[in-house]
Amino acid sequence: MPSQSGDSKGEGIIRVQLELNPMIGLQGKKVENGWVELREGTTVKTFLRKMDFDLEKMPIIVIVNGRMANLDTVCLDGDRIAVLPQIAGG
Repeated sequence: MPSQSGDSKGEGIIRVQLELNPMIGLQGKKVENGWVELREGTTVKTFLRKMDFDLEKMPIIVIVNGRMANLDTVCLDGDRIAVLPQIAGG
């Protein structure tokens, strides 16, 4: 039986937790760590673009639930998505 409390579960909405590394600069965009609601089937790439990441100018590494992920990974309810700067050394 569908929930009458206004709960979005079952309506194609999931929640993911965004964890940003402090070194990620967002060109003045207001993005904070915390829970975000998304539509089921949203990829990491779509999610990050929605959060105003410029994926062409900002090389990043994405970790989903403690494991490296690519931008085509589909977000699932409860995922923890960490965004880290891609750093080259020498």
